[in-house]
Amino acid sequence: MDFVSDGLCDGRKLRCLTIVDDCSRECPAIEVDTSITGRRVVAVLERLAEARGLPLSITVDHGPEFEGQVLDAWAYRRGVQLNFIRPGKPVENAYIESFNGRFRDECLNEHWFRDDGTCAQAIEAWRIEYNTERPHSSWATDAGTVCAECLDEHDSRRTLVNTDHDDNAPIRSISGNTQVAAPFRSSLLELYTRSIFPKPKQEPPNRTASLALRAWRLYCVRDD
Repeated sequence: MDFVSDGLCDGRKLRCLTIVDDCSRECPAIEVDTSITGRRVVAVLERLAEARGLPLSITVDHGPEFEGQVLDAWAYRRGVQLNFIRPGKPVENAYIESFNGRFRDECLNEHWFRDDGTCAQAIEAWRIEYNTERPHSSWATDAGTVCAECLDEHDSRRTLVNTDHDDNAPIRSISGNTQVAAPFRSSLLELYTRSIFPKPKQEPPNRTASLALRAWRLYCVRDD
């Protein structure tokens, strides 16, 4: 989660709250306004919580909206850990920084915004296109929403244990008491297989395979 700044043609400043899922690389929301406070950040997160649930942790920098009491109290109440990067180390939140660069180059720098309404419409259209039409090379598969749909078929707060490659065999959790449906296993195995054997001109197999395994560990089925 991070902020991107821009401006309207009348000179007013524009702030964009960008949120990216590190696993699927999907962007669930971009909040746009001339000013966004900590309470506004919490409102956006609550809206996302109702639509798709909450992660175990959120990586942020040391901006005043993220360090304020409002977001801190919300995170404590919701059981979400706020991971603050070290000052001057944006590489520790590399996924959102990479996304922000694409967002600026492909959307903000391509438009001359006259008002808030026009700006919000253009940014939302770009966000939908980014999620639904753009391939993500790190997954060696389709757009971010495709990966998210597979991962969201089960509780994202649990961790999968890889057993064998029998599609009909259930997956057990670390504690051994959670059974995962075979269709969900098939979807993940397909993503993992396509990551091991990427298409030409994509990332090396070791890199994509490690990313897929990281997604298995962090976002699939973790014991509460």
